[in-house]
Amino acid sequence: MTTITVFKGDGIGPEITDAVLTILDAAHSGITYEIFNVGAAEYEKNGALIPEAAFTSFEKNKVLLKSPITTPIGKGFRSLNVTLRNKYDLYANIRPAKANAAVSTPFPNVDIVTFRENTEDLYVGIEKQIDEIPSTPLKLSPVRQVNVLFVMLLNMPYPMTVIKSLVYIRQIFLN
Repeated sequence: MTTITVFKGDGIGPEITDAVLTILDAAHSGITYEIFNVGAAEYEKNGALIPEAAFTSFEKNKVLLKSPITTPIGKGFRSLNVTLRNKYDLYANIRPAKANAAVSTPFPNVDIVTFRENTEDLYVGIEKQIDEIPSTPLKLSPVRQVNVLFVMLLNMPYPMTVIKSLVYIRQIFLN
């Protein structure tokens, strides 16, 4: 049996989590769960957005099933998603997308992987009002070259091994 850590978030998070766990159980996945409530409701009950035991569980199990978690807008606590990215250095967001023949679409040949730096730039959250007009905020988006290079290095093998139609991208970078 494999044990994973589960973070039940806020809003629709618990409902989605329960549905996913029901599906995994029905599929006889052989997965057991260590389940933790996280987010604003957890903070109101116990004084921590993410309990220390939840971090310990994730660090032990190495696999996390995380549902949606409250993201504050403009004030309050820092986004828990950003907190997790920074705590565990999850700097790369890798999103594969491939068209499904069972779904009618004007783009039936889509087969792409998007790589995005995930801890800096817009995720830093350095914002301030620059004058009295509410519609003129200033947002700083610092990016360290080292994180961008890590994402680029992750990206380089992909065209050769996953997306055969994009082999030319690697050739352009190597020439």
